[in-house]
Amino acid sequence: MKKWTKIELAYAAGFVDGEAYIQIKRHRKTGNFIDTIRIGQTNREILDYLRSLFGGSVHVMTKAHGNTRQAWVLVIPSKMAEDFIRAIFPYLRVKRRQARIFLSYRKRIRTRYYGNLPLTKLEIALRLEMISMMKRLNKRGAL
Repeated sequence: MKKWTKIELAYAAGFVDGEAYIQIKRHRKTGNFIDTIRIGQTNREILDYLRSLFGGSVHVMTKAHGNTRQAWVLVIPSKMAEDFIRAIFPYLRVKRRQARIFLSYRKRIRTRYYGNLPLTKLEIALRLEMISMMKRLNKRGAL
């Protein structure tokens, strides 16, 4: 794992607390579970900087039109997101509970269901409960 400075980790945690969406979801068509961190911002330069430190990819989120500026999103997938959350966890304030759920989810994948093994009904139920908890925490205005 790469070594980051405390300042880099605290800066990244501030962005996650203020601008990120820590996500676990189930794909509607395939039923696969997906876990990512998404950080939205109108300043692409900042997202490129975070990407250079922690990985992921930057995409257009919304195009500019009228008085609306173009927005970008940094998407950090699965294992990369797990490493990122572990690194910034001590500095998180607002999204600490979401980060805990995310890390619990990733631990289940690592220790029980790595690869293409079919999921048990119990495992699916546990993952759906984690998604439900995450949705409640990610709801606007929820702390």
